[in-house]
Amino acid sequence: MAALQINGPPAYFLLAWLAGAVLLDVRENRIPNALCLGAILTALSLQALSAGVLGIGVAIGGLLAGLLVLLPFYLAGGMSAGDVKLMATAGTFLGPAAALATGAFALIAGGALALVVVGVRTASAVHGGADYGTALRATRGTRFPFAAAIAIGTLVAYWILGDLPRHTGAAA
Repeated sequence: MAALQINGPPAYFLLAWLAGAVLLDVRENRIPNALCLGAILTALSLQALSAGVLGIGVAIGGLLAGLLVLLPFYLAGGMSAGDVKLMATAGTFLGPAAALATGAFALIAGGALALVVVGVRTASAVHGGADYGTALRATRGTRFPFAAAIAIGTLVAYWILGDLPRHTGAAA
């Protein structure tokens, strides 16, 4: 059985788009629909150019896989619709199998980022005079830009699945 590979256009198109999405999510706490639509159309075009009708199928499958991987968290109230749209859009570039892997890596990165955010906010409140229990309760419902977790998950997926160069430590 062949190893799982990223399908479709070069990583740099997706990574550049994700960088813009992360900046907007950090600054405005939203991911505009126009940004996602433009990226989806770009991914569909690039997939079609690289593999014809099959590429369009891969793009649509990736969009659906990316959507489905985060949709349960949105439905449970744990993330915003923009995060789900962002993952679905990334899936259009990645293809279905890589979108699922990327979603898993993004969830791991999101968990780690959430721990950091809660830790920093709790420490800041304690430093300001609050007791630990009060400080920790104050972080409930804390939101952070999940676009960063999706970008990290995408980088990890590209690196592990083989589309970005790896540093092996071996002399050239």
